[in-house]
Amino acid sequence: MQLQSVSTFLIFALVAHLMRRLRGDQMVCLFLISFLYIAAVDRSSIFLVLIAVILIYLWSLGVRVLYLVFSCIFILAVFKSGLIESSPDSLLYHFDFSFNQSNSITFRPIPSGVSFLFITVIVLMVTVEDRSNFFNVSATAIFFPHILSGPILHKAIEVKEEPLYKCFPNFCMVFGGGLLLLESSNNIKNYFDLIGTTDGASSYVRAWVFYLYLLANFFGYSLIATAYSRLFGIEIPINFNAPSLSNSPSDFWLRWHRSLSLVFRNIMFKKLLSVRSPRVVAVFAVMILSGVWHGWGINYLIWGALHGLIIVLYPKKLPIVVNYAFMLIFFPMTWISFYTTDITTIMEQYRGVFQGHDNLPYPGLKSMASMFFMLALSFVPYSRLMKLAQIQVSLHATEPYAIHHCDEARLSAQALSVIAAGVLLALCYSYGIGLSSGFLYQRF
Repeated sequence: MQLQSVSTFLIFALVAHLMRRLRGDQMVCLFLISFLYIAAVDRSSIFLVLIAVILIYLWSLGVRVLYLVFSCIFILAVFKSGLIESSPDSLLYHFDFSFNQSNSITFRPIPSGVSFLFITVIVLMVTVEDRSNFFNVSATAIFFPHILSGPILHKAIEVKEEPLYKCFPNFCMVFGGGLLLLESSNNIKNYFDLIGTTDGASSYVRAWVFYLYLLANFFGYSLIATAYSRLFGIEIPINFNAPSLSNSPSDFWLRWHRSLSLVFRNIMFKKLLSVRSPRVVAVFAVMILSGVWHGWGINYLIWGALHGLIIVLYPKKLPIVVNYAFMLIFFPMTWISFYTTDITTIMEQYRGVFQGHDNLPYPGLKSMASMFFMLALSFVPYSRLMKLAQIQVSLHATEPYAIHHCDEARLSAQALSVIAAGVLLALCYSYGIGLSSGFLYQRF
């Protein structure tokens, strides 16, 4: 049961409808639904989900938050370092007490959503004041769309009492749009891999292609997570909001992977400033931690330190044209240290940034169309994008959550939404659009 499968989406629509008709505690139902689905998708994640629930239970009993936070960090460090590797086919774990000897982590499978799960547990234990509602916080931590698709939850979820049929066609279109982005990510990745096998090809072009690939993959899964969440009447954070419209490095992180960026900004960065840490120290600490969160490797430390350096040194008063030019022309080069795994290769890639344009392979029609599509989409604000599905969105730059609202449309407009949603889902189901695209961030 793949999350991006049309049949899975429709099954969960029925489950959400039945859950809303139950008179019992909806949080208990959500907890059981999420637990069973995660167990079906990746059996190796069950053990970690149980650990997360136990930590939340200890939190509800009044155990000091600091001890529990360090427990979460320890678990993340163990899995990201490669000390413990999991087998997707087993509930047990294979212990290997020798850290990875290379200077970067290898891209091996880790339990689904381990990073999103435990950072959400940390955020909830730090921000939620009422410790008495154990099931609410537990259901939030293991809510399956966020674990399997990436938005990090900042507060306990709330189920809105609204009819499912009211917005169902609209969010079917959002789900279908996510599938189209995943299909685009497949096409772009094919070209990214092709450039990597071409001697002397420009590393600058490859960095831009990776940026578009990562945006298509992660944004596609984020849209799918939003569609699933809204089936249950739940709002989750919005991860992307026109990142190519950024006018500074700081503004970029308010538009890219917003659910993670705003965790670091609203919790860690502000906490460091509150204890009178110099702004430079706070920025570097946050960005290096962001790098370590993505992986246990020297390349991620370089990536985080590079972003910290850019944020600290970037002039505050520059002409708007210069700001946009820098963000569009030079900023994408920072991705080189994200996907390149050792220092020697990173240096070679940066030296070859403006070389090798004559050796670029032809991308093919599908890859080229997908790249132009994602480039255009990267300039479209999230609220404008949702209007295509007739959904009104209220979103503030420094707030992770948005409010989605479907207007009371005329009968003709409602019928058009139903037809458009049906055609889009039928095409995606018939041609298997997006089904072969794995979630890149599961590596981290």
